[in-house]
Amino acid sequence: MVTRALAAFLALAAPARAELSVTAAANKLTVGLNEQVVLTVSVAADSASLPEPELPSMPRFNVHNAGKSQAMTMMNGRISNTADYTYILVPRMVGN
Repeated sequence: MVTRALAAFLALAAPARAELSVTAAANKLTVGLNEQVVLTVSVAADSASLPEPELPSMPRFNVHNAGKSQAMTMMNGRISNTADYTYILVPRMVGN
């Protein structure tokens, strides 16, 4: 189920502009009912502002926002901006 949710998210997160990059990674692909998965969504762009990712509906999981880290650099007049959004996913039911 986590794999399908990640695939759906990445499909929805297709870059609107060439300089925008979105990636997602989970710390595990299989999870038990009383376990959790850490999902990290990374957004990078050559601009000062970044869009915040919108997660798809995941009715089989409780989704908790665990924070954001952001870094901006400027080199030779070019801005590079990256942000990592961390989410905790906890399954609500047994699935496959």
